[in-house]
Amino acid sequence: MSAVRKVIKAPTRGVVFVCQKCDGGKDLRRALKSAVKGSGRKRDVRVVGCGCLGVCPKHAVTVARTAADGPTTFAIVDRATALEDVLAP
Repeated sequence: MSAVRKVIKAPTRGVVFVCQKCDGGKDLRRALKSAVKGSGRKRDVRVVGCGCLGVCPKHAVTVARTAADGPTTFAIVDRATALEDVLAP
């Protein structure tokens, strides 16, 4: 028996994972979710909090970005970085 029960198509083209350990109060994740919702890109990208990504920068947040047409990338994001720059692939 296969370990995978069912494979479904994702409702978005990309996912942004925000390290909750780095984000502390989850301010960046909330701001990114609001930016996505406000820009009408809700079908393009989903913002999700996740556990430690193993990079652990000081005074910054680690973000992993996936896209349907490219590799997964990690970004070390300063809290003052423009939200559109964080969401860009």
